[in-house]
Amino acid sequence: MEDQLRISHQSLEEKVEERTHELLRSNEILREEIQEKNEARAALEKSQTRYMGLFEHLPVAIIEADYSELKRVLDCLPSDIQGDIFSDYIETRPDFVRHCFNSIQVVGVNQETVNLLRVGSIDEVYKGWRIFFSQDNFKVFKRVLRKIREKSYFYEVEVGFRVKDNTRLDIKIRWSVPPGFESSLSSVIVTLLDFTEIKSAERKLQLSLNEKEVMLKEIHHRVKNNLQVISSLLSMQSDYVQDKQSLSVFIESQNRLRTMSMIHEELYQSENLGKIQYSVYIEKLLNQLFQVYGKSDSVVLVTLLEPLDITVNRAIPIGLIINELVSNSLKYAFPEGRSIPNKPELRVSFSKSGENLEMRVEDNGIGMPFGFDLKDSNSLGLKLVNILVRQLGGKIDFSSDSKKGTQFKIHIPLSIG
Repeated sequence: MEDQLRISHQSLEEKVEERTHELLRSNEILREEIQEKNEARAALEKSQTRYMGLFEHLPVAIIEADYSELKRVLDCLPSDIQGDIFSDYIETRPDFVRHCFNSIQVVGVNQETVNLLRVGSIDEVYKGWRIFFSQDNFKVFKRVLRKIREKSYFYEVEVGFRVKDNTRLDIKIRWSVPPGFESSLSSVIVTLLDFTEIKSAERKLQLSLNEKEVMLKEIHHRVKNNLQVISSLLSMQSDYVQDKQSLSVFIESQNRLRTMSMIHEELYQSENLGKIQYSVYIEKLLNQLFQVYGKSDSVVLVTLLEPLDITVNRAIPIGLIINELVSNSLKYAFPEGRSIPNKPELRVSFSKSGENLEMRVEDNGIGMPFGFDLKDSNSLGLKLVNILVRQLGGKIDFSSDSKKGTQFKIHIPLSIG
């Protein structure tokens, strides 16, 4: 009997000890969980404090709003009302739009918003924010509604915005949904960035640029007119010149003046005052030269002109080069009384090759005289070509044959090195 009691007592003590260990372990686990929760709560409070500090002191106006009721209203619409159909739907239902707008609840406002809206306190923002954000007749808000309908949670727009003292500000509004709130829209962040000073500076700069463009156009117009006056004076003077060689000099000078004048005319008419569409200019220049030398009917003109924009500082010298080479061909390649196997033809091509401009002026005329050296030519026009190509950092290749005619191939960098 005593043995049984002793065994039972020992068994009971073991169970008590085992249970005590379990309780101690449970207590330890519970204490650890409480400590973890306290640490998490402290971290959360610290994070919230830091967030509120940032929220309050950021130099950007921030409004936090609850759009959950608005989302519920939109979710009640038939699923086929999407995209443009949805836009048409809200355009024809102003009461629905206003109902959606009034369902929004502002839950957070920082001090910068108070400063931006020129109100006295945060409470005034809570009470009167709808007045500020409905002044565009809900134009921006309708776009936001479509974004929400499309499950797109970011939108940015620049608007004119009147604050409490009736000052008009240029405001960039950014509407976004923080991660984790896409399904409920219970937190939507709206930031307001005042860039009135930047916009004002841009307007002043644009006004100044417009004024300078007008002045520059007027300068090009006057330069063109002055060059035409000089050309007209040369034309009048040439009427009194009897010597053919002297008359030829007058005509060549007039052609050079017209070449430069046409550049300024193109710039005057162009929207881009720094560049001109060169293929259009070359066509006009070639037609002008064919008329001057009376070759429109007797010589076939073949052009291959790639559309390129050329800067002003390159356009005039390149135009003069083409003028000299084409004039030289029209004057000397097809003399009267000399027959050639094929119909007289002048080819002018103009294209981009890498970073260079490639020009070709080719004729099937009688070619240059035997022993002709381009670099040692006595012709003023060809001397001018050599000088201009060198100034532009280009190179010129020349070949001539009495049966095949004359070919000039010129490479010029499109930009100044």
